[in-house]
Amino acid sequence: MAAGKGSRFRKKKQFLPFENGTVVSVSAGVFKKRKDINRVIIVYPPDMLKEHFVEKGILKENYTLVPGGKLRQDSVMRGLKASGADFVLIHDAARPACPGELIDRVISSLKKSRAVVPALKPVSTVKYKEGDSYRDLDREKVIYVQTPQGYDRAELLRAYKLKGNREYTDSSTVACEAGMQVKTVKGAAENIKLTYPQDYSYLKFLGREKKPKV
Repeated sequence: MAAGKGSRFRKKKQFLPFENGTVVSVSAGVFKKRKDINRVIIVYPPDMLKEHFVEKGILKENYTLVPGGKLRQDSVMRGLKASGADFVLIHDAARPACPGELIDRVISSLKKSRAVVPALKPVSTVKYKEGDSYRDLDREKVIYVQTPQGYDRAELLRAYKLKGNREYTDSSTVACEAGMQVKTVKGAAENIKLTYPQDYSYLKFLGREKKPKV
């Protein structure tokens, strides 16, 4: 999923330099090099020409490129329709530090489940804010989800066709509302989503930390 406008980042973050390429090229490359993944489909911004996206993203591999839609759910639908696979992984291009072990966990669990989502428990105190009042939430009952998320493609496509009119920012919400049983697996702390400028600094730090020290 690389069709975002990057409104919170104030620029298309998928084109930022990262490691030996860009955020989108590194994110896609993580999946392209795996033998257990048949095809990588990149959903790009609908306001861009495909050739311009490839050039800006420094995409040198043979990817399937599909233009996105107005909302995220529209972009996901287009990606799902472009795939003929029985099972799919949906990943945010803005998560270029996704470790292979996390992909392993999702794929392994997907052999027994129709919907698999990586998640982590919060380590900080979590509060619910309503107006000027706050109340604590039980951290043991709260999770935050990540990608890649694994799904039975036909079932998720059906779920998206049944979706309501509101905007959906995560496929697991669509799946749950359609009655799919969603299984969670352990996420990865380094698999952060590039959302704000400070996230970019942290991701570059992670990249330096992975390189062997001389």
